[in-house]
Amino acid sequence: MDDLEKLQEIANNLTKQASNIESVFQGKVFKQLHNYYDNLKDKSNLSIEERERLNDLGKKAFSKDHENKQKSCFINNDECNGKMNAHSIQRKGQLSKLMGVVDGKEQVLQFIENPKTLIKELKPIDIKKASTFYGFCHKHDQIFEPIDQNTFTSSKQEHFLYSFRSFAFSYHNVKSFQDYTSNLVEDLSNAISPIIDSLTSFDLGIANELNRTKNSSISNEQQELLKLVRFEKYRNFLIEYEKNKTYAQLEYLTYEANYLCPIACSSWMVMHSTVGVNFIINQSDSTPYYGYPILISVLPNAENKTTIVLARFKCNPESQFIFKELNNLKKESKKFEEEISKLIVEKTENFYLQPNFWNYLDEREKDIIMNGKNSDKTVFPEKRTEFEMINFFDKKFKLK
Repeated sequence: MDDLEKLQEIANNLTKQASNIESVFQGKVFKQLHNYYDNLKDKSNLSIEERERLNDLGKKAFSKDHENKQKSCFINNDECNGKMNAHSIQRKGQLSKLMGVVDGKEQVLQFIENPKTLIKELKPIDIKKASTFYGFCHKHDQIFEPIDQNTFTSSKQEHFLYSFRSFAFSYHNVKSFQDYTSNLVEDLSNAISPIIDSLTSFDLGIANELNRTKNSSISNEQQELLKLVRFEKYRNFLIEYEKNKTYAQLEYLTYEANYLCPIACSSWMVMHSTVGVNFIINQSDSTPYYGYPILISVLPNAENKTTIVLARFKCNPESQFIFKELNNLKKESKKFEEEISKLIVEKTENFYLQPNFWNYLDEREKDIIMNGKNSDKTVFPEKRTEFEMINFFDKKFKLK
């Protein structure tokens, strides 16, 4: 076989195997991306505008594809059944308190990342979609009936259930992204392997390099690391606590404003314990340190008040220093409110603001919130980024 025939055979094999890669990116969400690419006249010499358009369409397609594939029940056992859907903040009873009419629609405001600039922007979102996540099946979403159907009575069960749901939301966001990325890597690896096999079947002198490229699947060690990042052991603790009704395994810190504040939140905050200027790090070679999950719920309630519920896992004695500091701040309400406002903006994603509140702020006050959300954070060991923040719980912002 001469060189020309060999190259032709390689080309034919590659064309045949390339369809495997295309199959990874099929579906309605990729249709606009495919159509735009197919209609480009000179695919080998794209303009800056064409590259930016392809990049923008690609980000939107992958984001939508991830959204469509992120359904996974937090409990994940043999009892799971029914439609996957849940709210981290009750829409009818709590988010409705923050509702405003934007462009004729009932909406609240949420920070959403701009796929082009990667800057988080405050955007209106339909109240029916706000705080929705596909993290509980119909069966296990019933766990939260005591807080979805009753008024807030400050019982340990209610504190636990609010905190449970706050953890579940953040856990689900992290895990669904991890699963999507892992599956995408696996699918691409499976699609590329036949192409590499085709190339290595010819004596091109690059077999070793190509075979190294094939080993791109997620290893067991990497899977274990992903579990640590998403606090898998704490998920197991919460499932056990709920099953056994041992709500006191969490320590709670509560605070109430006697009026409606323009904010609601349900999330974890990854925090670090300090004594003076030193960080308390409980770490071993087998268990890398990723901080401690502190659970936060900020809830407008039926009595037209706003309740803050913070929770920590008692199995982490180091996190009691965080609660000690916050309890000390509670002695001066304004300082506590300012600190919680900072923590929400800096460390959580799942919070919502009332549109009229935002319209009430002047440009400087809006900039403070926007800059706080988008300010650079120092890498581990994390030092609190000190910045000015609007106090969302200030009485001057109370809702009518």
